[in-house]
Order: sequence, then C-alpha cells, then structure tokens
Amino acid sequence: YMKQELRRLLVEFRPDVVECQHVWALDRVVHELGYPYITVAHHSDQLGFLYDERMRGLVLESAGKAGYIFAISDYVKQEVLRLYGLTPERVITIPNGYNQQLFQPLRLNRRLVLEQLGLAHLEHLPLITFCGKVSKTKGIDVLLQANAIIQRQHPAALLILGSGDLTQICREISGPYSMENVIYLGHCPQKELALLHNLATLSVLPSRTEGFGIAALEAMGCGKPIVATRVGGLADFAVGGLVEPEDPAGLAAQILAVLRLPARDYDLLCEEALTVARRYSWEMLVECRLRYYEMLIEKNKKKKG
Repeated sequence: YMKQELRRLLVEFRPDVVECQHVWALDRVVHELGYPYITVAHHSDQLGFLYDERMRGLVLESAGKAGYIFAISDYVKQEVLRLYGLTPERVITIPNGYNQQLFQPLRLNRRLVLEQLGLAHLEHLPLITFCGKVSKTKGIDVLLQANAIIQRQHPAALLILGSGDLTQICREISGPYSMENVIYLGHCPQKELALLHNLATLSVLPSRTEGFGIAALEAMGCGKPIVATRVGGLADFAVGGLVEPEDPAGLAAQILAVLRLPARDYDLLCEEALTVARRYSWEMLVECRLRYYEMLIEKNKKKKG
C-alpha cells in the first residue's frame, strides 16, 4: 500500500529529487520507483539498525543507493560511516533548525502568565524546564535524582514537559530522588512551551543518547541557557553547561551553578545562548540542502547524457 501511494504522489508531483527521513524502508521504495533520493540520518534509525537484524540488508542497500546522506550532527555522521561503510564525501552534516518565530525572547507578565497556565503557586520559585519524552533514554531518572540535591540547596520548580509514564520511571530509580517542586505537565502545545521557556531560568536535557537535541535549541532560542549531557549533537551547540550522562551530582552542580550566577553573568550567558541558537535557522537548512539537490540533479543528467 505504501508503495502504491508513494507512486501516485511521485507521478503527480514529478520531483527531481526525493528527500527521505531516516535510513530505513522508504528509501528502498523510492529507488524501486526510479527516483534519485537523499536520505536524512536521525540517530534513531541507526539505533534501529543495531537492534533489528531483519532490517540490516535492506538498510545497507538504502544507504548505498542514496545520492547523499544528510546527518543531523557530526556524531550521527560518524555513526553512519561506521555502520554503513560509506565514503565521507557522501555523508554531509546538516544540523536541525527550529521555529525562530515561535521560540524567541518575549516580554511577559510573569505573574499573569503563570496564573493563566494554572501555575500561580510557582511565582516565587525559579523555573527549570525539561522538554522531551519522559523516558530513561532522556535521563529523566537522573534528573529526579539531581533534584534531591537541588531542592536542599536552592529550591526551584522543575517543569516536566512531554509524554510518558513518570510514575513508572520513579519505580525504576535505584538511588535517592525527590519529587519536591516537580510539576508534570505532560505533552505541551508549542506556544505554551515557548511561554514556559521564557519564564524559566534555564532548561535541562540530561539524555543518555541524543542525535541532535532540538529541545535544547528551542530553549536557547528563547534566550535561556541549557544544561545538557555531553552526548551526540548537544556537545556541538549547548550553551549553559555540559555534564557527563549518568551523573546526578554533576548535573545538580551545573544546574545550581547557573541558578547562582550573578545577574550580569547570567544575562551574558543568555545572550550567548540566543546568539548560538539563531545560527540554526530553517533558511540555513534550505540553502545547504539546495546545493546538494542541485549537485545530485547534475550528476544524474550526466549519467543519462
């Protein structure tokens, strides 16, 4: 069915190049239909390649026949080169971008916005945002362990924004942790997320593994520092502090360091975070991609000629 639908769309649209998301099954279908394609590697597909042996032959063929593979970070590029045996010139690092019209610094009435969001009781606490799937992959258990240290030294409200079973995560935590001042808001609309980032002092992303980490970039786009783990693409752009994964004490120490910054130093850190984030625009992504589309189109013309 997927092949039939894709054939219908391609015949109707008649693209010069198809961009496929993830090195997986769709690429193979596009190749069978006779269209040149570029594939974007996101890290989750490389994890799938490692865990699902049934797909490996198909994935290797998909990767091998792609005109180029766009990797969302240098970390993912190295994964792609290692797993698929491709030459480096065929794998291009093009990072993710974010919605700069939505995630930007805003002048807000803190008390009024908190009231509107049902969080008026947090008015006098600094806010820390976590945005992502509530899972051990995202390090939510490590964050709750770090929270036990943070609350003893500098009380702050930790806003958990994302879908998942927080209760189950708590059952699986082996060491001491704290739910004090933890507010689980679940999945959050993007406009509301931008408001909360703007009200926060910082954001945090303590992932065990991460291809890029767009949630960190969105917080930085609101002019807020991010404390993140030194994994995947996060190490390339995070401004605020990097810590090793699986280290609750180190994570707590870095969060506390940001919370305790003098006002002038904190403002400078926020400015740096915003400056770095603004380099990752959608316009930049389009310009980079277009160059490789044109190169692939030209290659195919020469083959046919």
